[in-house]
Amino acid sequence: MVSDAEKEAFHSDGYVHLRKVLAEAELVDIERVYERFLHGKIAVPGKDLNDMTTGEHGTDPSGYAVVNVMVPRRYHTAGQGNLFERRAASIAEQLCGEVMRYVPIRRGDITVHGEGVLHGSGGNTSKDSWRRAYIVAFRSDGTVHAERARGFTHSHNDDVAVLEQVDGLALEAKIRVR
Repeated sequence: MVSDAEKEAFHSDGYVHLRKVLAEAELVDIERVYERFLHGKIAVPGKDLNDMTTGEHGTDPSGYAVVNVMVPRRYHTAGQGNLFERRAASIAEQLCGEVMRYVPIRRGDITVHGEGVLHGSGGNTSKDSWRRAYIVAFRSDGTVHAERARGFTHSHNDDVAVLEQVDGLALEAKIRVR
């Protein structure tokens, strides 16, 4: 459950840091799937497996600074609705309602923020470990419908012309006006 103070921080600051959303034992299954993506045991075509910092794709991901798998639930359908996705959906609903930074976080923590909040992370400076992230984005049905009408799927395989015409914040503003 998200506390009232955490909800207020989210609405005031645009983000909130929630600690220990997943316990160490709960991370194990997700980590195994992540490793399968990393080692090519789950096939990800095109640009949907890439180095988030350089955009490089189609090469050995062990050299990537930040390994990024777009729409992992498309490529690993057995993972759809997993514990992390269910908890993330519950948290998003508590913070944003049904119509869906520097902040250091530790293993098992998450951050939740609105689209208008600038967010990202620097490269992993550790020499002996990987940084892993599992990102779940929740958007209103109206936003998803408008994106799909333009051919945008949140995949790096989307046509460049489609990517250039979709601006999430501008799209949100247009939907609210109508």
